[in-house]
Amino acid sequence: MSLPPALPGPVLPSAAPAPAPSDKPAGLDFDFFEPENAAALGANSAEKISNASDLSKKRRHRLETHQLLGLGTWAFMAASCIIGQLNYNDLYGGGSGRGSYMMPHRLLVYSTAGLFTATGIYALLAPQPYKKPLKFDTGLLHRVAAIGATAGMVAEVVLGFITARTADSGNGSGLKQMAQIHDAVGWTTFGFMTIAGTAWLF
Repeated sequence: MSLPPALPGPVLPSAAPAPAPSDKPAGLDFDFFEPENAAALGANSAEKISNASDLSKKRRHRLETHQLLGLGTWAFMAASCIIGQLNYNDLYGGGSGRGSYMMPHRLLVYSTAGLFTATGIYALLAPQPYKKPLKFDTGLLHRVAAIGATAGMVAEVVLGFITARTADSGNGSGLKQMAQIHDAVGWTTFGFMTIAGTAWLF
């Protein structure tokens, strides 16, 4: 008895076609412009760091000058308030009424206003190399107190000018009340300056 013919086996898929040969040698598949771009980015980063360093140096110098001028302004403001109080007591508090303190008070006020202006200019011209988020700290307290001192200084100069012109004109109506307000604003401004200076130092 003869055996039946063998059945054909399953057809196996042929192996995957070999990849086409690349024109580029192995290991050299890269973007020819990448090194140049990387170099450019590195140069930009170095330039930014250099600029930030220069701005930081300028900021430090100007803020140090701002601090020295601020301390000088504080001392002149203290003297202005003391002499101003003596002037008020002399004219409206039962003193001699001779006005012996008027001229020294005016000179001190003018000097204080000039120093205060220079102090503020140095602070405004200090560059900011890095973005700093707004948060409650001594820096923010210093800024708030400085704004209050600025408003007080402007009001003090205006009130002092009006009071002096009213007194020079011989019109005594409401003169004592204006002098009282001028005196109170002066001490309040000095208080704001003290807070600003304390926050800056500590």
